Amino acid sequence: SEETLKEMRDWMKKAPMMTVELLTPEITDYARKLKTDYALSLADSIGLALAKWVNYPFLTADRQELIPIKKSEKVKIEFFR
Repeated sequence: SEETLKEMRDWMKKAPMMTVELLTPEITDYARKLKTDYALSLADSIGLALAKWVNYPFLTADRQELIPIKKSEKVKIEFFR
């Protein structure tokens, strides 16, 4: 309903997150590079590319796969677990 949609939009404006409506060619090109160079999942490669673009850390539990990227790429990665 229209009321539910309004409530959802209001909640999203207050939530501590960012909504990206468009993946730019720069973001998708970098995601492709990460996916190709490091054999990452599509989700991780896009997440890392977005994190770099917005200059915000990528939070993940995928320590094994992402340690090499943290060492060699200019992407902030924080691990939990």
